[in-house]
Amino acid sequence: MLQKDLETTYLLGDTNQGLRYIRASTNRPNVEYMVEVSDDSLLEERVVECMQSVRKGFEAGQRAVVFCRSRSICERLAEKLGCHLYHRTFEAKEESLDSWIDGSERVIIATSALGTGVDIDGIRLVVHLNRPHGVMDCVQEVRRAGRSGDAIRSHVLLGRRESKWLQSNGAYEREWNREGLRLFLIERQCRRLRLSAIMDGESVSCGDAGGRPCDLCQDSSRSKADAVTETRPSRAEEQEKRYAVRP
Repeated sequence: MLQKDLETTYLLGDTNQGLRYIRASTNRPNVEYMVEVSDDSLLEERVVECMQSVRKGFEAGQRAVVFCRSRSICERLAEKLGCHLYHRTFEAKEESLDSWIDGSERVIIATSALGTGVDIDGIRLVVHLNRPHGVMDCVQEVRRAGRSGDAIRSHVLLGRRESKWLQSNGAYEREWNREGLRLFLIERQCRRLRLSAIMDGESVSCGDAGGRPCDLCQDSSRSKADAVTETRPSRAEEQEKRYAVRP
């Protein structure tokens, strides 16, 4: 899907005319993907709750970033958390970024302006409040984290209204970037499977990648474990069956 879009954008025409693609896989086994749906009125409070927990649990040098779709949301969240923010028109954005980098503050609230050209060690959590602009934007912003191979989490927070809209909305036939994101967010089997198919043209599940399981794969594992627990006979039943007197 990505390759076809590049060919169309740059008018490459017939790809058999001596063209050669050089690109690395976007699949990163160290990323744990998860999507959470919450009441619309509680979304920002959920972010605050999550970031307060992060501040307590992170070790020295570890940090988190929350991406928002608008400057006004960024400013409101930063005020609630008492942390720094970063967006294109914020005058003190460089000072905020420096403070976040040197560890004075573990959390930064930002727009996609922070997602371009940022290479900072220690990012362990990337939160998107509401859906990103597209699947490529999501991947690029998540790639700001875990560059040294450390375990990281990509956490997308959606309101119930937005989640229902994504599930009922028709496909974006001519906008693979937005359609890819929609499919990733409403996936019911494995998010990595969907993401790798969209970005790399090859479907790779969390299990196939040997990577950190996404929320759906974790739910599947728990369901299987619960099913085994529910159907497995008790120790007393096993003992009774084992020592039963057979005719």
